[in-house]
Amino acid sequence: MTRHYLSLLLAFQSLSTHAQTDEKQVPPKPTDNKHAALETNEKYGKPKNPAAVVIDDNDNQYAPALQLQIRRPADLNCGDNIKGTVSRPCMCGLINDWEPPDLTARLVSSAAVTCADGSAGGNYPCHNVDLLSFIPLATLNSAGGGYWGHEANDCWGWTDPGSGREFAIIGVESGTAYVEITDPVNPVYVGKLLSHNGGTSMWGDIKVYNNHAYIVTENFGQGMQILELTQLKSVAPGSVLTETAHYNRIGNAHNVAINEETGFGYIVGSGTCSGGLHMINLSNPVDPSFVGCFSNDGYTHDVQCVIYNGSDGRYVGKEICFAFNEDTVTIIDVSSKSNPIQLSRKSYDQVRYTHQGWLTDDHDYLLIGDELDEQSLGLKTTTIVLNVKDLTGPEVAGTHTAATRAIDHNMYIKGNYVYQANYRAGLRILGLDGVGDGTLNEVAFFDIYPNSDTANFNGAWSTYPFFNSGSILVSGIEQGLFVLRASIDNPPPTNPPPTNPFPTPTAPPPTNPPPTNPPPTPTVPPPTRRPTNNPPPTTECSPGEQEITITILTDNYPSETTWELTEECGTSKVLKRGGPWGDAGVKQTSHCVAANKEYKFTINDVYGDGICCSYGNGYYEITFDGKTIRGDQFTTSESQVLGSCADTPAPTAVPTTAPTSSNTNSTGPNDWEVIFFDDFEVPNNWGHFKRRGARRHRNKHVRSGMASIAIRSGPPSPLAFMESNGFGVSDYDEIEVDFFFKPMSIEANEGLALEYNKGAGWVRHRSWMLSIDFVNRMWHEGLEYIPIHPEDTSMAIRFVCLGQGQRDKIFIDDVDVTGVFKNGFRAEWNSSDWNSTLAWEDV
Repeated sequence: MTRHYLSLLLAFQSLSTHAQTDEKQVPPKPTDNKHAALETNEKYGKPKNPAAVVIDDNDNQYAPALQLQIRRPADLNCGDNIKGTVSRPCMCGLINDWEPPDLTARLVSSAAVTCADGSAGGNYPCHNVDLLSFIPLATLNSAGGGYWGHEANDCWGWTDPGSGREFAIIGVESGTAYVEITDPVNPVYVGKLLSHNGGTSMWGDIKVYNNHAYIVTENFGQGMQILELTQLKSVAPGSVLTETAHYNRIGNAHNVAINEETGFGYIVGSGTCSGGLHMINLSNPVDPSFVGCFSNDGYTHDVQCVIYNGSDGRYVGKEICFAFNEDTVTIIDVSSKSNPIQLSRKSYDQVRYTHQGWLTDDHDYLLIGDELDEQSLGLKTTTIVLNVKDLTGPEVAGTHTAATRAIDHNMYIKGNYVYQANYRAGLRILGLDGVGDGTLNEVAFFDIYPNSDTANFNGAWSTYPFFNSGSILVSGIEQGLFVLRASIDNPPPTNPPPTNPFPTPTAPPPTNPPPTNPPPTPTVPPPTRRPTNNPPPTTECSPGEQEITITILTDNYPSETTWELTEECGTSKVLKRGGPWGDAGVKQTSHCVAANKEYKFTINDVYGDGICCSYGNGYYEITFDGKTIRGDQFTTSESQVLGSCADTPAPTAVPTTAPTSSNTNSTGPNDWEVIFFDDFEVPNNWGHFKRRGARRHRNKHVRSGMASIAIRSGPPSPLAFMESNGFGVSDYDEIEVDFFFKPMSIEANEGLALEYNKGAGWVRHRSWMLSIDFVNRMWHEGLEYIPIHPEDTSMAIRFVCLGQGQRDKIFIDDVDVTGVFKNGFRAEWNSSDWNSTLAWEDV
């Protein structure tokens, strides 16, 4: 796994090239200095670490307690073996998208949930995959007294050959956890094996051979731990396990692979063998013996070794390794451990980081995941298919492009399906019928990170699909262990759920069927006709108002599209927003707006390819004042102006009783005016809110722009609310509060409250509670109306975090406070219709 700054990647490309070892012309290795860097630990021991600077999520320094030590980029050193860094060129640097673990167990570990209507329990988008059980990080870390929030990494499985009992093994930062899943609906937490020297590492890998687990990590001095596994059948639940043996001829390593047919293991990414294959004999499972190196092609990130049985008759019956060497697949004949022979090395177009892959069962094709092409090049999830029928001349057979933009990580093939752990897109299962042409077909999925499928390093790290029972493991970095079951022998329905049907608990269900996968090209109605499958709703507008109808036919990637309607007379005012969506199809809404005003409709596409015509023939259509405007092809955004401000009535005076209000859009006695709008974009400025316990948060967890405000319970923040300045209300009939909030690590019986104070103390207007009103890690919109009485002259509002733990946090962004005059404007989607909470996907 690689997590680092893009600048580091660019630095790689500018360094000297790696000497070629054969005649093939392939992209150069990033640097020939990497071999020396790889040997730093073994030659010189653990490098000295300068004093760590402990900072919280808002760049505030505080004394270390249970908080994780993460340094500023300027303080990092490639040799430092601390949280967020390892001594590997490909992974050195601060983890720029690290997020604290979400320890909220939305589904208890003993609850099986069937995938129905595209969702498991309303929490996880899915198709043909059921959730059997879920074991949260807090449980996996509980034995041994370790930090309960240590995140997860690799997973593997073991089946007791005598009884058939099945056990899951999952790596966490401080060791490995063991769970019996013989009854997958009622898993039993067996215990935890702590790391060899008590250290931690976010990177770990586990393989099993002959009833023993072999464990490597990037923790300095870890070596390779060995655990005899039959003891798991009899130890008490929640035990602290003791390693059976330890292999110390390596310091730390990135990965280990085992060829179970031969009993040889292959440690890669260590400080030995130039980071290449460190080969060991496991015939004595508790006393491995070193048998040779392959170091000719430098650092190997991952490897699969098999007794070859493919189409190249020259090598049938020989032990062949397929090494993933950062920018090539390098194929080695390791039949002789003392004299391994490199057969070929092959790169591919748009290579960024050749990470991992797996052979088809017939050994004719190798599927490859490049971990950085999605993030570096803006690609959608891409799987490269390599034809390896000629081991000395492999060729690219094709590439498969998925519907999401998530980064691919680890994949394994069982039978005619490849099981992929694709970070934020979760588990993806693809059929291999067309693999020879580079064609894969997604037949099932389970998304463990439902709020986003973007190219970031969160969510699913790995998967293990090899249990005879059909149970499938997925390790979630911030979540824990998922035990799943796929129903992939049944043909998929005509219109299966989309690849990322975001759950929106408070919004009405979609009325259009989702697309097939791969997505079809939607049928486009004739240009002069309104779509007939979704007629516009009937909207009764009041005198002085006009109806505006917005119709959008999405392309095959509806999660990329959003739109916004603003009123442009005076200060721009957002009236309504739409998208992104989890399902493709026609989206339509009608809205009553004041007549004789100018409005602007803007449609956006985050991928920059519009909604027509490369990935579907989408379009948009706006009907207003008897006229219809239609558009389709654009890139990032396109706007249309409707109406005119020419006949707008003269504005009324700004109320003089408001001590701190900024009434800039007063437009008449039968209308509304903006009191204030805060998006918190001005540096070191909290807008109309007092700083108090709220903290301005930059660049991450923002609904729009580059900043939001975080309120969190417990230290280091002394308060758990953000309070506005006072503003006048005597001229209004009610106050509309429109805002966005994103909860993080909120647990049962916790939530968010909106309160107001009209001079007689704080009054709770509304509270939003976990599971009932929202889910963690997703942006939600709150829309509330606070009544104003004749005796009310001024008021203030505040948002309160109702958390009880130290890391409970809620982000607030885009706060819009509007004064509504008597008989004034109110959006069609009001409190009673929509429960005042609309879920917005985090794209």
